[in-house]
This record gives sequence, structure tokens and C-alpha cells, in this order.
Amino acid sequence: MNPRHFLWLLAPAAVLPATGQIRVETKFTTPSAIPDRGQVADVRVLGDLGLSSISGVAVDLALSGAPAMRLGDLYGTLTYGTASENERVSVLLNRPGVSNSNPWGSSLGSASITLDDTLGTASVFGISAGSGIYQADGRLSVNPLAAPVVYNPADATTGLAALNGGILASNTWVLMLADTRQGAAAQLSGWTLRVTGMPAAGGSINPGLGGGISDTPGATDTDVKATLVTTGTGTGGVTASVTDQMTLSGGLSGNGELTKTGGGNLVIGGTSAGFGGHLQVDAGRVSLASGATLGSGSGSMEIAPGATLGGLGGINVSTEIHGVHAPGNSPGLQTFAAGLTYGGDAVLEWEIVGNTLGLRGTDYDAVDLTGGDLGINPLATLAILASGTDYSQAAWAAPRSFAVIDVSGGGSVSGSFTLDVSGAGSFGTYGSWSTTVSGGDVMAVWTPIPESGTFLLGGLGILLMFRRNRSSSSWATP
Repeated sequence: MNPRHFLWLLAPAAVLPATGQIRVETKFTTPSAIPDRGQVADVRVLGDLGLSSISGVAVDLALSGAPAMRLGDLYGTLTYGTASENERVSVLLNRPGVSNSNPWGSSLGSASITLDDTLGTASVFGISAGSGIYQADGRLSVNPLAAPVVYNPADATTGLAALNGGILASNTWVLMLADTRQGAAAQLSGWTLRVTGMPAAGGSINPGLGGGISDTPGATDTDVKATLVTTGTGTGGVTASVTDQMTLSGGLSGNGELTKTGGGNLVIGGTSAGFGGHLQVDAGRVSLASGATLGSGSGSMEIAPGATLGGLGGINVSTEIHGVHAPGNSPGLQTFAAGLTYGGDAVLEWEIVGNTLGLRGTDYDAVDLTGGDLGINPLATLAILASGTDYSQAAWAAPRSFAVIDVSGGGSVSGSFTLDVSGAGSFGTYGSWSTTVSGGDVMAVWTPIPESGTFLLGGLGILLMFRRNRSSSSWATP
């Protein structure tokens, strides 16, 4: 077996800058036997990575004995493209540990490792434990079937960077694993491919069951124009991990589950009417851009404790909030059309800006519920945020009622909020805040304290009336 029969050398392409890039992770869990003195090739055609170029590749490998694997027997490559496209090849494993002084190499009978040339500090050739992050072997020039040679880092010329470059038409990825010696067999239990690159100008991203998408270190505002497709649920769902901010301007589709992780902001832009699955926000923030929509009547969304829902747009999936609801973008209007529920740990942040107070959704936040029911746990909090407000202005001299949540779809309304005015500014000498449910709407009510002059005039009027009445009575006495 000549390794060049399944390898093709291509010089590494230049690495692109990190700003604006995304990482797409795809998992493959179907076990494949690696025959003794044989090989297995797992071929995957991935036409929905949503990338226009590749700047980095990483691989997870899960290998086990079937029944008695010896890692030092294994040779592995990852190939992108086909021969007619000048396929790109990376050498992942080249008989780890094998040298002229140790012809058998590593005796590990199983391994669950990550091969990542940017994170690994040492080559997988020197592996001593069955887990960890390593650099790919990269030694194309060392024939795994020839006599063992001393390891030389200068031979590692075809690492994972050899896969970088433009997107190829075939979209074909091939993981090949070969057993080079007689006497043991192994199994590929599963593997994961993580590809980093610049987002494409359109199309779709389908990470598949258990896959995911993330922004990259150094990316400050990543725009993803391809539509993110969700398929599976539970462990088979898709994960979006955001560190800074990622905008899905191509929207969402599919009936699977999307779990948002990471402390950053995932912005849903465009139209996501094709999404009928479940959006689980476990950390950070999810926002809707102006004019964006999510769902078309089916599907659901849950905001976990510690997570935040913000932004504008229209949410057409049933929504349950246990974290923070911060509608608007200082401030704004957000619309719900399929029901809205606030759990006991939920906080609705209602923001007022300035002292004009004329326009709902412009001068202060607003929520419209145009369909479904509104449920409020009595332990849920309505937090008034008006720290910059000047209550001495004339606008605050009269009583005011603000429709925080306007219910217009005919659904039922149950429960009420506990009020939190700790962020409402210095209002104590001018009036008080309260909240009520009136006509099915949730209202924030401002009640001013009458000016001292009003009290004085009122008191004098009462005194004069009292004295007049007394005088009248004494005149009528015989």
C-alpha cells in the first residue's frame, strides 16, 4: 500500500484574518471498523457549510479497540476535494510513537483526541495519553509502510493548514484511517469536523445533528448571510455559541432545536418564517433586528435564567421568559403573536428615555401581544429603568399611565408583576410609581405629588369654608 495512492500534496494557503469569520462544526457518529491491515474511508459531501473560504480546520477523533487497537499501527489523513480539483490533504496520524528505536509505537488501545494545529502545543506523534489537544502529524514524506525513522519536525509540512483556501465545487471531505501492521484491529467510533472561514454571501448552513456554529476570537460583529438550518432535538440539536456578536441576517429555518450559548449577542435578522422548532437561550443575549421575524405560528422559545431577550421585530413562536426581557434598542417596540409567559424569575426591563413621553416604542419601551395568552407569575418583576429622567420637568407634573404590554389579540391575561423602582431615578420627592393590569393591558402608572402651593390653597379654602359655616350658624342663633 503506497500512501501516495490516497494522498495529494498541496502547499498551505494563506490564513485569513479572524475578524468576521465563523466556525461550523459537524459531527459524524456512525461507527466504522478499521480492518486489520486494511483501511476505511468516511466520505462526506458537505454542501451547506455556508463559507466562502477556509482559514482553519480542526478534527476530533474517537478511536477504540475492536478488539485490541494499537494506536502506533494507525495512519490517517483528511482530504478536501477531488483529484480533478487538486485535492488538499492533511496527514492526521502517521503511526504515533514509531521510530527506529521503537518500531511498535504507541500502545494506546483507545483515544479521544482533538487535532488542532492552532491550539495543540505538541505533535500527536508524541501522544502519551488517550485524550488532549494535539497538532496533526503532518509528515507526508514519511511512508508508514517503510522502515521506521527518527521523528523530525521539519517533515511536518502537510498539517491541517494544507486544507485552507477557497471553497471547492465537490464539497467532498474524506477521512481515511489505515491499519498498517498485522495483529490488531480498531474502530472509528465517531469524528467531528470544525471548519473556520469567511461567511458566504448566501445559501444555507446545515451543521447536521449535534453540530454547531460560532464566532471566532477577534471577531467583533460577524454577519452570517446564509440561512441557519436546524434539524434534530436534544443532543441532536444545533448549538450557536457567541462570544461577541453574530448576526444571522439570513435568518433561521427548520423544525429542530437551536441552543444559544456563550455570553455574546445572537442577532436574528431577516425573515425566519421557516423556523418552527425550539430556540433555547441558555446564556448571553438573543435579539431581533428591526423588521425581523421569528417563526410563523408554530415553534417555541425559552429564555433561561441569566439570559436575555432583546431587540425589536416580531416573534411568532410561543415564548417563555425566565431571564431578562429587554425589549427595544433603547427604547423600542417588540411584538409577540403566539403567547408570552413570564416565570417567577423573569425580569421585564422597561426603559424610559428623556422627558417627552409622547411616543410609545420611541420615548419608552413597549410590548405588543397580538395573539395568544399573557401569563405573569406574581414573582416576576417589572423593573423601571429611568435613571436619566428629570422628574422636575413639566411632563411629570400630571398623572400618567403607560401601556407596557398591550394585549390586542383576544387572549387571556393572568397574573401581575412585582414592581422594582431601584433603577427609576430620583423620583421620591415628585411622585410614585405603581403597576396595574387594566383592560387586559399591563400598565406602569405615575402619580405625581401635588405641589406645596396646591396644598396651601386647598387648606385655605377649607378653612374659609369652615369659618363661613360657623359664622352662618351664629347668625342664625336666636
